[in-house]
Amino acid sequence: MTVVGFLDAAVMALPWLVAIGSRSGKAPVPVPGPVRFAVEAAVFGTAVAALATAGVPLVALGYAAALVAYHATAYDRLRWLLSN
Repeated sequence: MTVVGFLDAAVMALPWLVAIGSRSGKAPVPVPGPVRFAVEAAVFGTAVAALATAGVPLVALGYAAALVAYHATAYDRLRWLLSN
């Protein structure tokens, strides 16, 4: 595994390793919502960058568009994350 591959795997595993952020308040490692959002953005941003680097920029663009659409429609979750 290359260094980049290892870093991608580590970033993608982070949310599951520490189970950060939870509306129920039962997360083992509670962190502020903005930190959770930053981790999610890093994970999904890395995926978009990896797709673009892999030579499939249209797939990367489609994935990025899907993420933007999701966050636009899940504004209540985004508002909750940024206010907690």
